[in-house]
Amino acid sequence: MKALKVDLHAHTASFRHWDGHLLQRTYIFPPKTTVIGMLGAALGYELHETWDFLGNTKIGMVLKRIGGTARDLWKIVKLKTSELQKAVVLREFLFDVTYTFYLVDTDMVLEKLKTSLVTPRYPLTLGNSNDLVTFLKTKTVEIYKMPVETVESTILSGDLRNSLEPLQKHSEIIVDTLPTRSLFDKKGRRIGTEHTKLFTCLLGRYRLLTPEELWVNGGDAFELL
Repeated sequence: MKALKVDLHAHTASFRHWDGHLLQRTYIFPPKTTVIGMLGAALGYELHETWDFLGNTKIGMVLKRIGGTARDLWKIVKLKTSELQKAVVLREFLFDVTYTFYLVDTDMVLEKLKTSLVTPRYPLTLGNSNDLVTFLKTKTVEIYKMPVETVESTILSGDLRNSLEPLQKHSEIIVDTLPTRSLFDKKGRRIGTEHTKLFTCLLGRYRLLTPEELWVNGGDAFELL
């Protein structure tokens, strides 16, 4: 099956966890909503237009590099009893990250995305407006579905903690809910996100105790979400 392979790097990235308050934790992988939003910036679309256009797009993700995590102070403005109040929160972020995304959709959509990512309408970010993408490369590739026994630094559906065996030190499994779709009212205004599904985020190499059918390209094995 044809896919658009997107390699991208950023010096910093932050994907705010939905339950963050005084500490704004970050996901290790960008939620699908973040990736769709970035693609919308490349296209120059409003967010609701982006979801109308890319609502059927499937995305596979592989984390190629991560320098680590850090924290800084972040000033926010919040509305309380009809007044704007400033507050300082602790924000967690990633640094020196490289991801590979595999995008699957119709040929027309993939060609439009390929052109737009090379010459984006708006700056591309991985999270906040200052988490700029500093390197990006696109390539049309063929991906194949086959039984896979070994996976590395990717994201899979469900809670797979009991189905994985680490193959290297310092591996980590994170099971969490991630936003999968933005929700809008009748006027096209964003009113929230859908985040009811569990995902297993992997850092490092693992053996699947029972081989699973995954998509493969080169040394990458991933699920299309």
